[in-house]
Amino acid sequence: MDCLPNRYNVMWFDATKEGVYDIFCTEYCGTGHSQMGAKVIVMQPSTI
Repeated sequence: MDCLPNRYNVMWFDATKEGVYDIFCTEYCGTGHSQMGAKVIVMQPSTI
């Protein structure tokens, strides 16, 4: 899925390990391509 600056995307991950993971755009989309990224933060489920 493309990651575009100043836009929200929704994806589903089946995480198996806690941590912070970088996401990068996998295709050259044009100007600002190097800024097309995000982070996934995997945490333990809430017990509430």
